Amino acid sequence: MHVPSSQEYWKLNTGNLGENGCILRLQTDGNLVLYTRNKISLWSSDKYCKSPCEAPSILALQDDGNLVVYHSLTGYAAWHIR
Repeated sequence: MHVPSSQEYWKLNTGNLGENGCILRLQTDGNLVLYTRNKISLWSSDKYCKSPCEAPSILALQDDGNLVVYHSLTGYAAWHIR
């Protein structure tokens, strides 16, 4: 998928809290979290497995623009934006 750099494709509605740089992390529990540089959580998918997780999760940006967190063993889509 190609998205021109000047085009806003998707946003999390966190205001300007992330304007100085953020980290989007798919954690080992499957939760997708947006952190500030100071490691403060701004947003999360709030979808995670209880410890211990049976298998890692996979974050995929699909050709249709859908961002999806999949469970790697089952292929189950635990979270998506569309």
